[in-house]
Amino acid sequence: MRPPLPGLLYTIPPSLYISLTNAVNGTPLLATRGPGFPFATRFVPLPRGSAEPTAADVIAAVNSVSPGASGGGGSGGSGGGSGGGSISGSGGWDGSTVVFAGAGEPTLRPHVLLAAVAGLSGGYKTRLVTNGRVRRLPALGSGGGGVAPSTGRAQLATPSAVGTPSPSRGLLPGEVSLPQALRDAGLHSVSVALNAHDEATYARVMNLVPPATDSVAAATPAMDAVDGGDGGVVPGVPNTAPVATAASATDGSTATLADVLAFVADCAAVNLPGGVEVTCVEAPGVRVGAAQRLALEAGADAFRVRSWFGVLGTEEA
Repeated sequence: MRPPLPGLLYTIPPSLYISLTNAVNGTPLLATRGPGFPFATRFVPLPRGSAEPTAADVIAAVNSVSPGASGGGGSGGSGGGSGGGSISGSGGWDGSTVVFAGAGEPTLRPHVLLAAVAGLSGGYKTRLVTNGRVRRLPALGSGGGGVAPSTGRAQLATPSAVGTPSPSRGLLPGEVSLPQALRDAGLHSVSVALNAHDEATYARVMNLVPPATDSVAAATPAMDAVDGGDGGVVPGVPNTAPVATAASATDGSTATLADVLAFVADCAAVNLPGGVEVTCVEAPGVRVGAAQRLALEAGADAFRVRSWFGVLGTEEA
């Protein structure tokens, strides 16, 4: 097995975080925090040009790190964990929770995500941080390697092994709900970034990056774009989400606010043990209270407001 990739693991106490990809299907979540978000300046992404990690890589790397292992300090450099795991950032892990997040969108590698969740859920609480733009499990072919949790042998995760077709809104007959597949794989909880209260604001905040592009290249212009514009709401656009449609691309590149709320509802419907959290950044022009109402109506168990960083090192409400 190849050595752990730099940037594969990082810590935000008390959890250990996992980066599956640098690819994004909308504004990177790090960029939505604003142009002055200090963590983004220290974050070490997966190296460009390298093969993305397989589920086997992820499971081996997590199992090689001992609780309390610290990374490369405040500079965000990569450092070796006690068992050889490569961790960026600083702080310690309590050995309980592993979180799929990173610079890119984890659900763009759904089969690897599912296999890694299945391989880790026996020993840890697994959490997913996502933009909620991918609702369906796409056909196998571009997902990558997985690991059979019982044998440890490398294999590909298949929809029949991890999920069943869901009658969820906006899904076509025979399609598999990604939240259902994640629940079947053993996911403990999910955090969904909503970041808007109506469709016009969502398009301005989240649809700034071409689909499946590299988040490392996209992050700087995306941060500038999020801070730009008048921050207002387009007149005549209601503060309610229309019904999600099945026309959204499988990779989530055409997703709307309604589709993300449908993803939240799908997650709520499968009864994840740790529940469904929805977050929203207090970015200019975003009505956080209205976003909270939409999230709770969709079935979220909790709502959390994330700070907006307008100037490097400072927070702006």
